Amino acid sequence: LPLKVVQIDDGWMKAYGDWTGTNERFSDGLEAVARELDGLGLTPGLWIAPFTVQHSSALFQEHPDWMVRDELDRPLALDVEWAEPREPWHVLDASREDVRERLTEWFRLFRRWGFRYFKLDFLFTALARGVRAEPVTRAKAYRLGLEAIRRGAGEDAYLLACTAPYHPSVGLVDGVRASHDIHPGGEFWP
Repeated sequence: LPLKVVQIDDGWMKAYGDWTGTNERFSDGLEAVARELDGLGLTPGLWIAPFTVQHSSALFQEHPDWMVRDELDRPLALDVEWAEPREPWHVLDASREDVRERLTEWFRLFRRWGFRYFKLDFLFTALARGVRAEPVTRAKAYRLGLEAIRRGAGEDAYLLACTAPYHPSVGLVDGVRASHDIHPGGEFWP
């Protein structure tokens, strides 16, 4: 097939937020997959929802303080009715320096594994209305998070933003996917 990029899509991880390990379907790990794709002359690509954290994830269990908060100072819980498994999604608070450091670490690791193309999905979650650790706008927190991702991925990586706000993404991503499930309205958009 005349392919240039092969992207591993949603379903390789144990839970959203647990991005450094894989589930049983990828028992050899993602580094082996990236090496194989690279050996075939293809660009290895990886799907990730970097700001989205499932309630059952190890990340949420270890760092509930890293999440955007609700008005009662609890981790904000997004009810995404079509999500499987059916459980709350939480949102990483990219206004926090420790969260940005973790984002950078993840993408440096993905690069070491060999990935050079990243489909960043569900980016709208970073704009959820809630309380952030630092007094910045939702758009500013989102941009801080994208900057951290870009630092880790490197300038030569291709970042495709999906379900993303257009204006705050400018200059930090290489492309934005637009399709029937992208719309300017809804509770998560400014």
